[in-house]
Amino acid sequence: MKRNVSVLLGTVMLSLVLLQTPQTVQGDRLQPKGYRETVEKLQKFYVQFEDKVSREFRRWKEDGTMSQHFRQLIHASAINKNERAQEIRELPTAREGPLCTICRGFGGSVLEFRREGASREEVFNTTVELCTMLNLQEESICRGLIELNIDTILYIVDNRPDLTSASLCAVVFQSGACVLDDPSFTEWEVDVDPNGTPVTASKTGTAQRGPNDLKIVQITDLHFDPNYRTGYNAECGAPACCRESQGVPDDAEAGAGHWGDYRNCDTPWNAVEDLIDRVAEEHSDADIVYHTGDIIDHGIWETSIGYNVRSINRVIGKLRDTFPETPVYNILGNHEAHPTNVYELGEVSRPDFSTNWLYHLSADLWSHWLPRAADQTIRLGGYY
Repeated sequence: MKRNVSVLLGTVMLSLVLLQTPQTVQGDRLQPKGYRETVEKLQKFYVQFEDKVSREFRRWKEDGTMSQHFRQLIHASAINKNERAQEIRELPTAREGPLCTICRGFGGSVLEFRREGASREEVFNTTVELCTMLNLQEESICRGLIELNIDTILYIVDNRPDLTSASLCAVVFQSGACVLDDPSFTEWEVDVDPNGTPVTASKTGTAQRGPNDLKIVQITDLHFDPNYRTGYNAECGAPACCRESQGVPDDAEAGAGHWGDYRNCDTPWNAVEDLIDRVAEEHSDADIVYHTGDIIDHGIWETSIGYNVRSINRVIGKLRDTFPETPVYNILGNHEAHPTNVYELGEVSRPDFSTNWLYHLSADLWSHWLPRAADQTIRLGGYY
């Protein structure tokens, strides 16, 4: 039976691996030849796999023990450790199908488990166990991530009875292999000025310079990590490495560099300072600085409001000291919120979901460069 499960998953992986001739581009990803046909076949496979996992999952919860077949399904689905530290968009296109399969199969079972009355604790313990067995992360990181996000996820599940695993996984993965066909996500419109000039093709050539041009410098994705330590483990396999808690590796080559590290690490403070100072020196004639967010590091399993506030204060303070007269226009990134990615726009009444702390903090810190008229919308939703 183990061989059959492995062959089944292996067939899906192989079907994408073999299609490596670049043919089309969607967004910023090359799609291999035959990609669409393969994706269509995958949709049927997802349903079959989801049903198979669901049956074994139910037996597990009814009997209290995992069957050998269920363990084989998990083992065959487990990801490689070297994929843990990568974002989905960084993985080869060939991995889209297998990862969506994991989400649809095991995520779908947890979704139904909750709808059948499972408590927060039961969902938490079950999800941590599956996360660890599927090798998605080390157990401590699984626990941290799930603890930070479980209440938000349960709120969505409890208040969206029509939410399917297909829609959930498509929104999470944002990949072509996880097809999103939920009208509540796809049927929306943007009003466009009918009197404007239609865009029918990409621009060609370079615009001519003029005396009224502005010089704009963009600073983005600093991902300052206050826990970064030179010489500490840069090859830890976590979403963020080079951190104090991860220790010094036996192999000195695996140690973090003084100014940062091109492996899976974020930015030490000395590099943040140096970058901002260098911008001021090299572009002293800049008219405007765009700072487009993502101050917070990738230690997404152990953030807190206080932790994020300290990092945001430090970075914006450095920008304010370095550019006291030059306008700096800031925006929020997905990492500024706690938990990461989770923004609440006043539509949910639960105080523990509120992002007002971030909007008010931003309004106070950004006010150095902005007119008072911008204050209201920043406090309302972090925009101006």
